[in-house]
Amino acid sequence: MKRLLSAGALCAILPVTLGTQPDADAATFTLVQRGEPTCSIVIAENPSPAARLAAPELQFHLLRISGAQIPIGSHEAEVEGRRILVGESAATREFGLRGQDFPPQEYLVAFRPETVTLMGRDWEDTEANRKLEGRPMVGESLAALRHRLDYWFSFVNAVAREVRQTHPDKYIATLAYWAYALPPTFPVEPNVSVATCLHTCYYPVHPEMKENDLRFYRDWQVKTAGPMFLRVYYHHPMEPALIGRWKCFPHVMVHQTADAMRLFLRDGVRGIFECGEQDQLEQQRVALWRQAFWDWTQQGRGQSPGR
Repeated sequence: MKRLLSAGALCAILPVTLGTQPDADAATFTLVQRGEPTCSIVIAENPSPAARLAAPELQFHLLRISGAQIPIGSHEAEVEGRRILVGESAATREFGLRGQDFPPQEYLVAFRPETVTLMGRDWEDTEANRKLEGRPMVGESLAALRHRLDYWFSFVNAVAREVRQTHPDKYIATLAYWAYALPPTFPVEPNVSVATCLHTCYYPVHPEMKENDLRFYRDWQVKTAGPMFLRVYYHHPMEPALIGRWKCFPHVMVHQTADAMRLFLRDGVRGIFECGEQDQLEQQRVALWRQAFWDWTQQGRGQSPGR
């Protein structure tokens, strides 16, 4: 799906209960009763990658809210009771709902007796969709989407101006991500903190991507006066391997990580969010980062802690 409402948003719009009393209203969709789930999350027997990811994420957030783990099943397994349908499946098609009938980026929150449906149009990598929605990776592609960049950051600036009136010492934080990775054509408000998104896991094998990333990064350093943060990706190839259930050799890039950290810290980056897999290599990289934040001057040779 292009978009999926979070569990918090779901609970805000649904007549949902997480209480201890039996339903007093037949229209109420109860998720949990007395600490036990009273519904199931339903996906297709062979769900799309988006639905496969969305279902356990919804399950996780509902667990955090209620303390109960709502089961995930498929329509073919004949799930009984209340259902939350995530993504297209035989169950949604019984209601006449098919993903291919949705315009790009459209999503649906639908209510039926004993059923809530969350679905939308899954993105397909076709030439037509690339022209319509864009999957930009380089500056030339992003330049063609300048209207999207300016649209987003005009909104960010408007919020920042309002915030500055009541909270002059606070910042508005935003990502410089995907279709709006480039700076806008106009100045960014001084109380906007931007986090650029960098594909660091590709740097050892894709110098063109590294060069492209660092160009965005440098442009943002000039464009914004607020504190700068980063979102860096270390999820390839482990993440697609885990999702696709195929084996891969984990990337080991201690020297590249150390060199990147030295650059970012020298430039005054205030913090870094890492999108990556949780394994022993991840722990090694985090240890390396901590060492770098403690004394970045010791990272010149790209050595890992303990070497």
